[in-house]
Amino acid sequence: LAATLEPRSRINKLSKKEVNGVNIVKSCKDISQPVEPFTLRFSSNLMVGVTRVYSQQYNFDYSDVSNTWVRLKRDLAAVQSENLDMVDPGAKINAITFGYDLTIE
Repeated sequence: LAATLEPRSRINKLSKKEVNGVNIVKSCKDISQPVEPFTLRFSSNLMVGVTRVYSQQYNFDYSDVSNTWVRLKRDLAAVQSENLDMVDPGAKINAITFGYDLTIE
């Protein structure tokens, strides 16, 4: 279906559920090793469709990660460091330093 949507803007009409429901690896295997041979034009159209679906999956994932990152930064900014009551702000030297014995057993 994505291959038949000529203008790139029309792929956005596919829902997120439909786009994420496509198994890219299986689709590529089905195109490269078909049960019956495809014409070159048909297989190229299918590859274009898979590429468009993959691009849209990437865009969905990227926007989800970006939104999560923005929310995380916003929530962490809300926590003021002055509200933290650190009894001993330093770390013990043996807690952060390896010993000198670097032999591999």
